[in-house]
Formats: sequence, C-alpha cells, structure tokens
Amino acid sequence: MHRDPEVYPEPFKYKPERWIGDIDPRMYRNYVPWAKGSRDCLGKNLAYAELYVILGCMFRPGGPFDRPGLKLECDDSDFNVVNGSEFGVVSRHSKGLCVRFG
Repeated sequence: MHRDPEVYPEPFKYKPERWIGDIDPRMYRNYVPWAKGSRDCLGKNLAYAELYVILGCMFRPGGPFDRPGLKLECDDSDFNVVNGSEFGVVSRHSKGLCVRFG
C-alpha cells in the first residue's frame, strides 16, 4: 500500500514534502502505518513500550517534570482502556493527559 507508484510518486525515496500542498486523496486512504493482521507492524509493541517508559520517567517523583508549578492533573483511571478495538479507547469521561504549568 505504501509503495504504489500511482499513489506515491517515487515511493522508495524519502520525500516528506509529498504530504505538503495539493495531496492526492488516495495517499490518505493508502496510508496505514501500523496495519493489522499478517501485515501488522513488527515494532508497534516496542514503540508503545518505549512511550510508556519515557512518559513514566518524565513524570516520576524526582523526574524532569517534578518541578514546583508543574502539576499532573490526571490519574490512572484517565488511561484505562474500555474498548480495545484497533486503537485502545478510553472512557468518554477521561480528561486525558492533563499537565498544568504555573
């Protein structure tokens, strides 16, 4: 899907500018970075694990964001997945990641 030369001209070249300006609507239809099933991204679980570790290190006591005036205004319940379809969906009452500065 990502290598179709009719949708992505020169698909094997690194060209981020292809997403700027007048975009062929087929590019959005064909863009599936994580995919599913047998074409599932092999690094998806590693990427998610790295995100959890990085966020945990950033907001732990004594971490870089443990400063006066910077407050994390959410708890674990804001990230509990209630619908595990293709993407995990949290409760509609979740505040998400809330950080207050100052």
